[in-house]
Order: sequence, then structure tokens, then C-alpha cells
Amino acid sequence: MNRLEVEAFGPIKRADIEFGDLTVLVGPQASGKSLFVQLLKAVEDAGAIRSDLKNYGFDWLHGEDPVADYCSLYFGGGLQHLVQEQTTIHRNGRAIDFKTVAKPGGRAAPDETTFLIPAQRVLVLQDGWPKPFMGYSVGDPYCMRRFSDSLRFLMENGLGSSGEEPIFPRPRRLKGELQDVVVGHPRVAAGNAQAGAEGASQDLLSRTSVLADSANSGVSDDQGVQDLLLRSQTQGRRYARHFFLGPRRCGR
Repeated sequence: MNRLEVEAFGPIKRADIEFGDLTVLVGPQASGKSLFVQLLKAVEDAGAIRSDLKNYGFDWLHGEDPVADYCSLYFGGGLQHLVQEQTTIHRNGRAIDFKTVAKPGGRAAPDETTFLIPAQRVLVLQDGWPKPFMGYSVGDPYCMRRFSDSLRFLMENGLGSSGEEPIFPRPRRLKGELQDVVVGHPRVAAGNAQAGAEGASQDLLSRTSVLADSANSGVSDDQGVQDLLLRSQTQGRRYARHFFLGPRRCGR
């Protein structure tokens, strides 16, 4: 798709977007930016989306208004009236009837071509893991379901890794200049992290032993405890920064 024109679509009175290598939509909140991008995917991946919804048991064809029911499923609850009689959609100059977008076709659905990262992406995690497609409420939009389920699948399958190479960065997945930046900051392997944690524990035990000796020697318990806590907190911050940021980013 090179160009998408829309009129009378929700909050969008008229939009005519010609796409380039990078297209940025700028506007105030609730002006229709996310809806426009969702519409783009709905038009581009109509067959794949319909097949996906049917495979999960959703039915929008047997009600009084299939287009409204489809909009409610795809765009989210409360948005069933986004597409009206006066709504017009043109893809590369050719008129698109949204009824054909919502109506299942007879041919096998093609693979999806547009990967949409939704504005609600912060809501996809459940107990630290992306929720499955059917883990959402009825009114949640399709794009959030699909993004979350795709992310979950990638994470459960190691992003396609064979287990012998790192999940990130993957070879030949980034441009050379970006790869150099990422690789330039050494990754800390799980073994190193474990060794560091064990070292921190040993260090804390050693300091505790010193504190006990100091107490036996008559040194103030309160002063010894404060000194131990201060040094332990400082050391803990250094270990945390080392694990998550890498040694080049650590403070002294």
C-alpha cells in the first residue's frame, strides 16, 4: 500500500496519507492516529484477520449488523459505529467497501503483511508474560490480542534461537552500525550473574563476620550496623548496574 484515504471514520473527518520509507502520524490524543493505523491493517490483512477470528470461535455474521459487530471485535468494544454509510476508504486510489473487509471470503487467507504494535502494548503482560489471544476481555481490540499472542509465541520459542546462540542480538538481524553498538556492550551471561550474586553473598557474610568481631571488641553496634548497611547498599547497586547495564556502564 502506497496511499490510504479515509473520510468520516470515527473522529477522522478526512485523512489522505501517502506512505514513504518512514511515515509518522502526529496529533493530539484521541484524534484518530491509532484507529487510522488499525484501519490500515484491517484493509491490508483482511483475509488473515477474518481467518484468525473464525479460528478462535468469534462470530459476527449472524447479527443484525455484521459490519458493526466486526468493528466491535476488531477495533474494540464501543467502537461498533466507526464505519458509517458515509464512510469512504480508498487504497491506492481504489475504493474499498468495508463490507468486503468484514465478510469472510472463500479462498484461503493469505499470511499477514502488517505487524502492528498497539498503543495499549503496556497492558499485554500478565504475571510478567504476554497473555494468549483468548486471555483478553470481549471488548479488547484485535490488534492487542494478536500482538500479545505473537510476542508470547516468540518468547516461548526463544525468538527462533536454537539454544546455542543468544536471543538478542541475533546475527544479520540488525544493520551493521546498530549491531556494532549493541555488541560493543558485553552481555553478562547467566553464569556470570550467578557468580556475581554468590560473590555478593560471600562479601556480605565477610562483612557480617567483621561486624561480629567489632562488636566483641567493643565497637558501637549501632555504628557497625549503619556502616554495614551503607556498604551493602552501595555494593548492591554496583552489582545491579553490572548485571543490567554491563561493565562499561558501571560507576566507580
